[in-house]
Amino acid sequence: GLVICGVLISRVDSLFGLDNTIVVDHTRLENLPALAFGYIPGFALLAIGLRKWVRALTSSKDVAEEPEQSPEKEDPRIEEYVARFRDLDQRVLQESEGRRKAEDALRKSEGRLQQDAAGLNRAQSTIQSQLQEIARHSQELEAANEELHRTQKRLLGVGQKAEEAEERFSALSECMTDGVLSLSLTGQVQDANAKIEEILGCRRSEMVGKSIEELGLFRSVDLVRVAETIKQVVEGRASPLKEFEIRRKDGTTVFVETRPGLIKSGGQPKGILAVFRDITDRKEAEEALRKTRDEMGLRIEERTSALAKASHELHVETSARQHAEEVLTGIEARWRALMENSAHVIMTVDRAGTILSINRAMSGVTPQQAIGKKINEFTHPEYRYTLKKNFEQVFQTGALARFEIVGAGPERANSWYEVQVGPVKHGGKVSAATVIAADITQRKLAEKTLRESEERFRELADLLPQTVFEIDLQGNFTFANNAGLQTTGYLQEDVDRGLNALQLFVPEDRKRVMNNIEKVLKGEEFGSHEYTALRKDGTPFRVLAYTSPIFHDEKIVGMRGIILDITERKRAEDQLSQHNRELAALNAIAQTLTQSLDLDEILSKALDKTLEMLGIEHGGIYLSDSKANTLNLRIWKGIDANLAGTLSPVRAGQGVPGIVARSGEPMFIESLPDSVEWIGKELREAVIVGRLRSVMCVPLQARGAILGVMFALTQGDRRLSPDERQLFLTISHEISNAIDNAQLLEAASMAKAAQEADQLRAAFLASVSHEIRTPLTEIKGFATTLVQPDVKWDEETQKDFLFGISNASDRLLGIVTDVLDMAKIQAGVMAIEKRPIKLGRLIKQLKTKFDGPIWNERLEVKLPDGLPTVFADEQQIGKAITKLVENAALENGSIVLEAGVCDEGLRVSVIDHGEGMSPERLRKVLDPFHRIEENTQRRMSGSGLGLAICRGIVELHGGRIWVESKIGKGSRFTFILPIDASLDALPELDTKSRKAASSSR
Repeated sequence: GLVICGVLISRVDSLFGLDNTIVVDHTRLENLPALAFGYIPGFALLAIGLRKWVRALTSSKDVAEEPEQSPEKEDPRIEEYVARFRDLDQRVLQESEGRRKAEDALRKSEGRLQQDAAGLNRAQSTIQSQLQEIARHSQELEAANEELHRTQKRLLGVGQKAEEAEERFSALSECMTDGVLSLSLTGQVQDANAKIEEILGCRRSEMVGKSIEELGLFRSVDLVRVAETIKQVVEGRASPLKEFEIRRKDGTTVFVETRPGLIKSGGQPKGILAVFRDITDRKEAEEALRKTRDEMGLRIEERTSALAKASHELHVETSARQHAEEVLTGIEARWRALMENSAHVIMTVDRAGTILSINRAMSGVTPQQAIGKKINEFTHPEYRYTLKKNFEQVFQTGALARFEIVGAGPERANSWYEVQVGPVKHGGKVSAATVIAADITQRKLAEKTLRESEERFRELADLLPQTVFEIDLQGNFTFANNAGLQTTGYLQEDVDRGLNALQLFVPEDRKRVMNNIEKVLKGEEFGSHEYTALRKDGTPFRVLAYTSPIFHDEKIVGMRGIILDITERKRAEDQLSQHNRELAALNAIAQTLTQSLDLDEILSKALDKTLEMLGIEHGGIYLSDSKANTLNLRIWKGIDANLAGTLSPVRAGQGVPGIVARSGEPMFIESLPDSVEWIGKELREAVIVGRLRSVMCVPLQARGAILGVMFALTQGDRRLSPDERQLFLTISHEISNAIDNAQLLEAASMAKAAQEADQLRAAFLASVSHEIRTPLTEIKGFATTLVQPDVKWDEETQKDFLFGISNASDRLLGIVTDVLDMAKIQAGVMAIEKRPIKLGRLIKQLKTKFDGPIWNERLEVKLPDGLPTVFADEQQIGKAITKLVENAALENGSIVLEAGVCDEGLRVSVIDHGEGMSPERLRKVLDPFHRIEENTQRRMSGSGLGLAICRGIVELHGGRIWVESKIGKGSRFTFILPIDASLDALPELDTKSRKAASSSR
């Protein structure tokens, strides 16, 4: 095995050129054949040899030891070893068979390796031949390089000419105010300057390589005209100046005019040069007379084509030379096309101001007449200094200059020009200047017309009494008339500095104002809106704003509108609304109180309605227990049952309800958590947990007796306003009457109580509902007519409607006042502030209230001299006299108001000559709601409470009142007030002293 292994290794080493040493190098794949065909078979044969040797050794040992062993004592392990060796022998034989097959495969592999070695030799021969061929090509390449150097020297002169032409064209491009597109003969964009990017709203990279149709800038109707124009230019026909409408990518629209020209090189057409002029300003001035000062671009960025670098191949260098010649020809062609097709005057001027070249004739001046002349000769004398200063700037700094001057126009007349001057550099120095002059005379005239139109608009707006304004897209005021400035308190300087519209409104309305402005600027909504505005000093006032968008070239550019100050109207509406709410509340409570006879049901419904009208959830009603001298919580809403248990009963004089019951005066606590002395420490925790804020407690009293206490609680930051507290107090009077009536019903027999309740309910509902419904119908009618959306009333008619609403509201207020006065009188809470008064002077003052044709003719006042002073409430006595006069009949004759002194005191009488009254009616005429039983066709409206109120006022002063009447003769109403003789001893005291004297009494 060792010998065969060595032989195989030698064979493999000689086959692969190895030095009889196998080195395992994983980075050299050529060692793998030696490993595969040398070591592996050798080790395999070595393993077979070792197995044979072990087998032979085992067999000899068995033979040597056999005589010493007896057949009976043979070791069983020997048989086991023999069996194992036999199995091993069989495996070795199998492996030998496999080795033979491997040797056959090895021999075949050696044959293939020999064939590969022969192929390798042939490949080496081929590579040597190719290396020789490369050497020959290298020699040819060196010769070609020498030829290239000579070609580059020839191209150097051509490049210098191209550079000069490029500098001249670049100078013109820097001064050009028009956009330039270079197109192929098929309409593909090849190049574009910076100005065309500005006009079309597309970058040059987005346009190059695309057709006009692919750009998507022209309307479909204009694409046909564009195609016809390109066809005319390609066929060599002259194309007139044409206008197009272009819609940019951002949605804006521009108008351009263009006159394309054909670019030729060597007599052959090479492309199309289209010069675009932005005429949007002119269009806008012609259509809308709006001021536009969009500056025209001055630069035409021309992409210069550099000569391509010469490559290592000869045909690339030849193409570069041809390309340079074509670029030079194209630049010259574009220069000529640009000069011929530009709508502006383009000239070249040297440092002395001499015109060296000009592209077209000016009106009245030919190019031949202009060349060689000074440019000052064609400039108005007033603008020659401007021209000189800008030329010096261009020649000294090389920067562009732009200005406006007056120069020679049509037939040498004066015209306005927008002039742009740019440097022409040669060798890095400014040698001349390119002048581009655009005639802007029409634009100047349009601007002048627009200014005159704006002045007329402002003068007209300043004549209007309403605020007229205009704002831009950012919401800043651009105009406000004098009325607007006076109304808001701002100055014109504030508007000029950029006053924003949101500053004129309260913070709560600004979001709504901003949303409505955005809708108007988007064209989504027009019309009117009500806001609360702010003057400059912070004073709020109500306004009604009418707005509409400002359109310019079918595009919204701002918003204008009119603002009306509706403060007075809103105040009247608020007062009317407040009156209506109070009347509705009283009516709702009245209806609630008259729908049942059960006290608990009445109190529950009344409390629900009261809390609903006030917009709160917590409240209750205590009823007085006169026997126990306590208050018991009878009805409650929004209060936990456990808390309600701690709130009842309450002893008189203890806690807020007890104090209110004892004093008979309402109490309002604004902050319950901070009022421990009123609510006690045991309730403070419940107040904090329930987030209770304030409480309003009012006594429920009737006929001088405390029936109970009603209270309302608010949560969070909610507080009851003064109006809500007054309404709560008014409702308590009605509830007091209801409680009193209920208690009376409980004390009397069921039939009699039911009959009296029906009469009281019928009297109250018939009187109050009828008297409320009539003026309320008038208010509703006037208000409905006033707010009709399809009718606009003039200011005078609106005032008439508002006066009618005000008069009806006054009548309603009078009815409510009568009801409240009657309730106070019946409840014994009518406040009387007595002081010394002169009744004669009071009656004379009251007479002025009855001025009018009827009253002046029929009212007769009889007052004797020296009427004594009385101790009374001047306002209440005046009210009683007024109601007596108003109640008198006017149909038959005059009314006499007279006063005098009698044994009982000071007497006042009102006498009429009406139809008189029967004894039956005479007995009830001073009772409440007496008018309900009379004929409904009365001469005057009223609730039937006037005479009852008169009696209550007189009786509160310690006097008495009665009526005398005869059928067909008329009636006499008389009341007497007691006289205090000591008051006449104070004639010289002033009012303050009299009050002091009265208070001391």
